[in-house]
Formats: sequence, structure tokens, C-alpha cells
Amino acid sequence: MTMTTTVLMQVNQMMLWIILFIGVNIFTFILWLCLLLLAQIKRTNIEQPVLIVTAHPDDECMFFAPTILKLVNSGYNVDLLCFTTGNYGGVGHERKRELDVAVKKLGIRRSTIIDSDTFEDDPSSFWPTEELIDIVCQTCHKFRSRSVVSFDEFGVSGHRNHCVLAKVLKKACRDQLIPQLFVLQSVSILRKYCFLIDLFFSILLKENFICSPFRLLYVPYFSMISHKSQLVWFRWLYMYFSVYMYKNCIVRYERYS
Repeated sequence: MTMTTTVLMQVNQMMLWIILFIGVNIFTFILWLCLLLLAQIKRTNIEQPVLIVTAHPDDECMFFAPTILKLVNSGYNVDLLCFTTGNYGGVGHERKRELDVAVKKLGIRRSTIIDSDTFEDDPSSFWPTEELIDIVCQTCHKFRSRSVVSFDEFGVSGHRNHCVLAKVLKKACRDQLIPQLFVLQSVSILRKYCFLIDLFFSILLKENFICSPFRLLYVPYFSMISHKSQLVWFRWLYMYFSVYMYKNCIVRYERYS
């Protein structure tokens, strides 16, 4: 085999990889357009102002960014209530500053973070139901919130603090203590980290999902980078692969169901 033949083979292989790379990106782009079209067809009845309720600083970026961006881009007033400073490991003060930066990047109007020993960033800690409900009710009154958005009973990642929030907020909704409640649906780990599998099930199940506006796709990533204390290696992987960085499935909780 001559040197010229070897060079040609290498060039052909390189061209094949380039064509494959371009093809995959075009295919992904087309799928994304399909998602955006489907997301526009389906509508939620979320009324503003909207209160996003989270457990930790960075939840708003890791899980709720598509919903926040879609609502803000549509002219909604969106506020945030975060129940801990994320002081697990003694970095609470730093994480409060990081959250202030992140919410500005997301376009959140106002934010409240609870800095109290009662609500600790710890899966083993007990969060008192009545105090939690009181804080949510007071915040809804303060911000004049007409819709609340938070986790479902699986808490996306199964974190106990997320699950407790879901349980208590559903109780508050049933008791008509808070306005209408919408929950972020948790998906299986395969759907969570594989775009194509998630797309297939989203279409098959006719889910009511929200996508980040195309021109704002970069915002969740730039917002998450604001949480510098949390950028360990596995969160970089999460940012690259998790569907929650660009797509949410939001469902209204029916208080009488």
C-alpha cells in the first residue's frame, strides 16, 4: 500500500466522521424543532405571578430553568422561594451569593431564601409541615402568587428534601391554603440522560412539556456556572446530558383527585 493510498484512506475516514457529526447535529436540530412545535401546541393554565418553590440553591437551574425561561420570555413575573442555603458542608453563605447571581441570569423577579436551622440541607433532617406551609403561604401573599410550581413526589433525583416539599405543598393545595399547584414530573434515569429516549416517550405519552426558547438554550448552563461551589465533575456530566436542562414536563395537581 503506497503512502498516497494511505493518506487518501485517512482523508476519507476523516470526511466520514465529519459528515456523521454534521448529520447527527442536523438530526438533533430537527428533533428539537419538533419538540418546540409540540410544546407550543400544548398549553398549561399557569397564571402569574408564578412562585417556584425549591429546596436548595441550584435547584432552579438544574431542574426548573426551562419552565422559568419559557414563562419569563412570555412576559410572566416569576419569583423564587428556596428553603435552604445549601449549608451542607458549611458553604451556605457562599451559596446564597451564588443564588443571587443565578436568579438574575434566569430573569427571576424576586427571590427569598430561608436561612434557618429548622430547614437544613440534609436528607436525614426533619422539616416541620406547619412551618413549611406557613412560609409558603406568607411568600405567596407577599408576591401575590397565583400559581406555585415545585417537585412531584419523586423529587426528580429522589432527594428527601425535594420529596417532602412535594408532599407538604400537595397537602396545602388540598386544604386550599395556596393557589393552584403545578409539579415537575420525574422521569426514569434512561429518559433523564438520553434525549432520544425522552423525546420518544414525550411524543408517545402526549406529555405537556415546556422547552427553553431556542435563543435562550445557553442560559441554564450559564446560570448553573454561577453555582461555582457545586461544580464537581458529576454536575458537569449532568449539565451536558440531563433533559431537565432544556425541557420540563409540568402537570397541574388536582386538589380533589
